[in-house]
Amino acid sequence: MGTPNYSIDVLEQLIAAGHDAVGVVTQPGKRAGRQLSMTHPPVKAWAIGKNIPVLQPIKLDSQEFLLQVSQIEPQIIVVAAYGKFLPRSILNLTKLGCINIHPSLLPKYRGPSPVVTAILDAKASTGVTIIQMDQNMDTGPILAQQETTIAKSDTTQSLTSRLFQLGSKLLVETLKALDEGTAIAVTQDDTQATYTRLLKKEDGRLDFQLTTMEIEARIRAFHPWPGSHTEWNGKILKLIEVEPLAPTQFLNLDHPNIPGHIFMTLINGVNTIAISTGDGYLAVNRLQVEGRQPMSGLEFLNGTKIQNQALS
Repeated sequence: MGTPNYSIDVLEQLIAAGHDAVGVVTQPGKRAGRQLSMTHPPVKAWAIGKNIPVLQPIKLDSQEFLLQVSQIEPQIIVVAAYGKFLPRSILNLTKLGCINIHPSLLPKYRGPSPVVTAILDAKASTGVTIIQMDQNMDTGPILAQQETTIAKSDTTQSLTSRLFQLGSKLLVETLKALDEGTAIAVTQDDTQATYTRLLKKEDGRLDFQLTTMEIEARIRAFHPWPGSHTEWNGKILKLIEVEPLAPTQFLNLDHPNIPGHIFMTLINGVNTIAISTGDGYLAVNRLQVEGRQPMSGLEFLNGTKIQNQALS
């Protein structure tokens, strides 16, 4: 059971290890774009290409869906970024139940946004956990864990991808242990639990009163969704990649040190877009103006005259 590209990594590892993927369950398609064309999760096309049956139930507790899964006769259900809460009827459907790949070191960062929150909290490391699922969110016994470092350049996209790659390999080891009867399930210490919340689009609204490091962390954490945005000349301006700057890096400082002011300056002899923050400056390396494709800061400067002005 999975939905985004990360789920494909899991399927590939399972099949490479000799497991028989008897079915894939993913979320229903959605209409998107100006033409409202129907789009389906990436895992669906991959599964169809491998001749694996695909189910896209609207309601997980419907009798129709339960019958369909029962007819496939799975021994175990693996959940990897599926995106929906599983009812008891699914958890109890197979002999070995359901196991989940969760991108944090549980019981830390339970809930829907563990990777985002780890980056926002400026953690040096995080990890992945394989749990036996129960009826509550991310509270089941731990079967395996692996830690990894969070790079200074990591975004939610890059870190999530790496965690699911690690989780895929850890999953294969866990399934082997379950098959051999050597797996040890460790009850989580609920007193050490922390929780994450579901993100909203408005979370991406930038507040330049924050410190340079706080803003930089938000931009990495909110990539690719909901994205970090502000307004410039009446258009939405997304900041995709930025770099903290020290005031000593500036060759010209003829601008007001007011949070939210965007200006052009020279850094090491190169024209650069910079933005004032609550305690310093950010260089903008990559951005996107509403209605245009993402571009580098230099590409933006080549086609735009930047005046010292406040962002909305």
